[in-house]
Amino acid sequence: MKRKIYTSRGEKQTDFFIGYFVTAVWVVLLPTLGGALTGGGTGAAGTVILLVAGLGFLVGAGVYRPWMAVGGLGCLGSLIALGLLGALFIAVTCSSSYR
Repeated sequence: MKRKIYTSRGEKQTDFFIGYFVTAVWVVLLPTLGGALTGGGTGAAGTVILLVAGLGFLVGAGVYRPWMAVGGLGCLGSLIALGLLGALFIAVTCSSSYR
């Protein structure tokens, strides 16, 4: 395989969104479905395997389709930001002394 040479902005945008949504499905949906189908979770080994495979996707995409890797990193960044905001919301609402 050769590295993708982009000729238009539309190709970059398409690769970005493909990387974004593939990473979202891989990191969020697959472990959730695996937990639902096995009745309690895939366990630590299943989750680690999925995360390592997702990182492998990002590395492979970074070599051959760089805008796909950028989309995947953008997805991971937005998921981390949402997680931090959720944790902050729970910390503020659960530790408040107002009743």
